[in-house]
Amino acid sequence: MRNLAPLAARDADPAATGSRGVLGGALLLAIALWSPMVLLRSAWPVDETRYADVALAMRESGQWWVPVLHQKWYFEKPPGFFWAIAGLARLGVPIDRGPQFVSLLASLGTLLLLPSIGRSCGLSGTAVRRGAFVLITAPLFAAYAQLGYLDPLLAFELCAAFACAARRTVLPHERRGSRVGLALLEGVLLAAGLLTKGPVVLLFAIGWRIGASVARRDPDAPAAPRPASFAWLDLLVLASAVGLALAWTAKAQSIAGASYVHDLTFGQLERRVAGTERKHHRFPGYALLIALAGMLPWSLLAIGALPRPARAWWRPPPRQAALLGFGLLPTVLIALLPTQQPHYILPALPALALLAGEALAAPPRRAASRSIGALAGLLALALLAAAIALPFGVPLGDAVDAEALEAIERDPLLLGGIVVGAAALVALLVQAARDAGAPPLRRTLLGSIVVLSLMPLVAWRADPIFGARELLDAPPIRAAKRIVAPTGLRCALRLVTGLPLIEEYDGRKPLRLLGEDPALIAILWEDELARFGLVGSGRVVARGHLQGRALVALRGGP
Repeated sequence: MRNLAPLAARDADPAATGSRGVLGGALLLAIALWSPMVLLRSAWPVDETRYADVALAMRESGQWWVPVLHQKWYFEKPPGFFWAIAGLARLGVPIDRGPQFVSLLASLGTLLLLPSIGRSCGLSGTAVRRGAFVLITAPLFAAYAQLGYLDPLLAFELCAAFACAARRTVLPHERRGSRVGLALLEGVLLAAGLLTKGPVVLLFAIGWRIGASVARRDPDAPAAPRPASFAWLDLLVLASAVGLALAWTAKAQSIAGASYVHDLTFGQLERRVAGTERKHHRFPGYALLIALAGMLPWSLLAIGALPRPARAWWRPPPRQAALLGFGLLPTVLIALLPTQQPHYILPALPALALLAGEALAAPPRRAASRSIGALAGLLALALLAAAIALPFGVPLGDAVDAEALEAIERDPLLLGGIVVGAAALVALLVQAARDAGAPPLRRTLLGSIVVLSLMPLVAWRADPIFGARELLDAPPIRAAKRIVAPTGLRCALRLVTGLPLIEEYDGRKPLRLLGEDPALIAILWEDELARFGLVGSGRVVARGHLQGRALVALRGGP
């Protein structure tokens, strides 16, 4: 592995920054760290199996414009992510593994975009290489690169659009055709983002332009363009992005009606912005804390490179301005919303990683070193306390579900992997506290690799607990003709059984349901057996877990 230790002694020419550095050791490292977890586990309910089920319904019905779930219009998400899953299925990827593979490929694509973004923003080749390794080993980005969520695909689309915008604004004016082509491509990529996750895309598109527009001019190159700042071609970008999104909206409305479009757009805004979706409520500033914690230990080591003069905070240099606008501004705005999730800030992490790579070119200032050391020590103590509490069953609040915690404690290998990973991260933080004045990048990188290499082991051992694999693989389940199940399990069951519809268990007494149809399999939570008088009834044909909670499958009959 290439030594990342040279910090200030080597500052390569920006023009030398190409994809070759990323396509080498960094890309191989990303594949080695990110792919095992995808290969070792099944699709996990609720989200991954739901997304795969929606893509499967698209293929079965031939209805590609409007997503369908359980034979009803699915208005929670636009169709972009499901198109990607179905596209991979055409190439031979199993439909139930599609969400994870989309995330993995999109994350690798995002990594390959860093040289183009860094070159256009004026970063050195060394800074881009460091930023690539920061992104690969950032725990938050590495985790979602292996989870079947929409946000890795959104991050790729937004980074590709940002690369087009940054490249377009540094091209000579004489290359008008190239600049127009890049503007059209940027608009198409933003439209793809809108069809993947909706209007949140605009936060990032506006953010990088605001950041670039407030950048102070480089005194050594006063005529140099500002990457991605406002220009007349932005009107073309906006028109093409919004035009494509509205074209899909019109088509969706003609198929599913105006209520579907309203629920997808204004309904989503109400739930996210107004905070009517209580289960996603977080305290103000949660997203900023997640951004800091999700990039440990690199985020602490990069803090010391914040600009010294007060005016530099408001007028950063051009090489940092667009990246700050792209990475920090949307994160701050998301942190003010009542509903926040860790994956909401995923598209910001590539820009923050490049900024960290730039910051790590020099050791932090002495005052910053002391603050880094203190903060790293506090985080290490908190993490160590959590790791010690886990084996002894000490309650950790809402961070870990009680039943899931009990399931983890029953598996020594899973528990050991979690504790060893936590201990390794504690060691990294202690090292940051001790050596904050001169960040030892090679040791930090190797330590981060050790932490992430434990992730596949944890996922493999946790798969039967969180993915219901044991229950889904049971022969009576796969041979069933009619199944009634809890909401969170319906999509997973449909994927493995191929039944057109899995009925929802809505609280009706299983005893009556089981007596009605001998071909029925009823799945319910194990702790409900006593309440319904089914303990010792001899009907149990399979057992398993879902998100740590025990499930049982019962056969029908008189």
